[in-house]
Amino acid sequence: MSTGGEFIATNVEIYLQIAEEAFESMEKAFEGGRRKRADGEGWIITLDPTHRSFKSAIIYITFSGMWLEAKLHLTVSQRYGKTAAKKVDRRDYESKLELLGLLDAVLRFKLKDFRGLRRELMHEKALFDRQNSRYAQHEARKVRTLMQELQKRFNAVGKG
Repeated sequence: MSTGGEFIATNVEIYLQIAEEAFESMEKAFEGGRRKRADGEGWIITLDPTHRSFKSAIIYITFSGMWLEAKLHLTVSQRYGKTAAKKVDRRDYESKLELLGLLDAVLRFKLKDFRGLRRELMHEKALFDRQNSRYAQHEARKVRTLMQELQKRFNAVGKG
């Protein structure tokens, strides 16, 4: 990637590719692990001892977060320079998106949920909250909707 004649080595697109490949793998494994009941009234779920769908969901969520962090850093650097990017580096997603003019109330709520989900996964905090059960595949689908919305916003800024 290049900005103003300066080459920037980045893995941002690789993170996105890894995430998308994991999402496809998750969906394929999920669909392969269920079949319609004979009466057509529901599904029969087959146990997957390798947990392929679950693992792929976790990979998707993790690499989506890595993509978002990298994309935010690059976008802030391109727009405001390296010094500004360093200054906001440890701030949350919302602060960086607000700086870029890409944040609204709905996105703020979704990002807060995503940050909590990532924290649970990355730091094994899920066991602390027994009131809420999360299902990795369901959460990955929610994250994908969020990431697609963010990609649209970044693309709109890039064209503007």
